[in-house]
Amino acid sequence: MIRYWLGVVSGAQAEWARRNGSFQVSPGLHETLSEMGLFDGLVLYSPRMRAGEDEPLRDFTAIGRIADKRPVRVDGDTVPGEHWRPWRRRVDFAPEITPVPLRLMSPVLDLTSTGINWAEPLRRGLIPLSKNDFNTLRLAMAPPAPEERMAQPPR
Repeated sequence: MIRYWLGVVSGAQAEWARRNGSFQVSPGLHETLSEMGLFDGLVLYSPRMRAGEDEPLRDFTAIGRIADKRPVRVDGDTVPGEHWRPWRRRVDFAPEITPVPLRLMSPVLDLTSTGINWAEPLRRGLIPLSKNDFNTLRLAMAPPAPEERMAQPPR
């Protein structure tokens, strides 16, 4: 059964994920990452461009499908002198997307319709997402289909 997930990362991490075709999490999220199955959908949401910055981004920044059967542990260097061992999954991210602001999508998403504390689960970093929300975000983020582009007048 295909399931859908929302990963919360910085905009810089989302760019890295798209470029590298993978999504990685800290060791504390290994169990949730392991629940993801081959072809599960993954949307990345970025509250900020870089971790620790005050300026909000609040965009959905990547969308794709899980492309492997289980996570792998990798060695990763971050800032000089720091080292971490995240868990990683391969992801086939849509190559061309338009980031979509949360403020435009919140009126139509199941995620934000749960009440005043809808954002609280986002702090976990990786949560289930409804199929409806995945499809709504896919349509909002993806470029028009070729037949739709042909029907549009040239700019």
